[in-house]
Amino acid sequence: MNRVAARRILFLAYHFPPLGGAGVQRSAQFVRRLPAHGFEPIVVTAPLSEGQVWPPPDPSLAAGLPAEVKVHRVLGPLDPKPRGRLARFEDRYLMKSEFGELWVRRCIDAGREVARREPFDVILATMSPFPTAEAAAALSLELGVPWVADLRDPWALDEIEQYPTRWHRGIAVWKMGWCLSSAAVVVANTPDAAEAMRTELPEVDPSRVVTITNGFDPADFAGPPPRKDTERFRIVHTGHLHTALGRRHQRTRPLRRLLGGERVPTDLLTRSHVVLVEALSR
Repeated sequence: MNRVAARRILFLAYHFPPLGGAGVQRSAQFVRRLPAHGFEPIVVTAPLSEGQVWPPPDPSLAAGLPAEVKVHRVLGPLDPKPRGRLARFEDRYLMKSEFGELWVRRCIDAGREVARREPFDVILATMSPFPTAEAAAALSLELGVPWVADLRDPWALDEIEQYPTRWHRGIAVWKMGWCLSSAAVVVANTPDAAEAMRTELPEVDPSRVVTITNGFDPADFAGPPPRKDTERFRIVHTGHLHTALGRRHQRTRPLRRLLGGERVPTDLLTRSHVVLVEALSR
């Protein structure tokens, strides 16, 4: 019996092993499992940088990746140097990101190079960072291959995204819809996020929005649980703490609500350790 050749998929993922953190898990699991479904992933990802604080390195996440997976790291650095007030003003009020522009250009350059050597059948862009959608859409148009958007977070529809005014928020939602309108499929990680995109993004065909929830690998929990070496009660948190961001949002909440920068009323400080530490001290 003749074996059907695997379809190549260009996998655009800024967060990828050996980097760690929450954003890496979904990307790594997709790449691990795609070959079993007839796809050969070719990964385009960020450069490895020395002394990176976040996301932290976690080489163990690369252990389960298929040995034959090709990983192309774009030229760096992508992260700009310490930002001055003018640059931060542009980021927030002019919605201009030096990092995003660099990442998009590097992804497009890498995608073109891969296409010259190993033509692919589909592009999958996993986000955040959300400018990845711009790179995928540009490559899709230029090379004539469909692209799939995988949203690990709901972009401009995420309650954590707070904007200076309703006009900034409107521009962000419009840009999200415009970027996703050319995707063959838009994948959300929760049913609520999928429904929000169907109802709030008129540019996106609702029938092309699907949900693939986050999950876990049962093999990671095979065998007996680890033994505790102490009676001390431990609490473990993974991810961002959002403390400084939460305090800033509390300070600016009245003005932001007046100007319509919030999608729904949100207190980000509850996502930090501040309330927990206060409760423990009481």
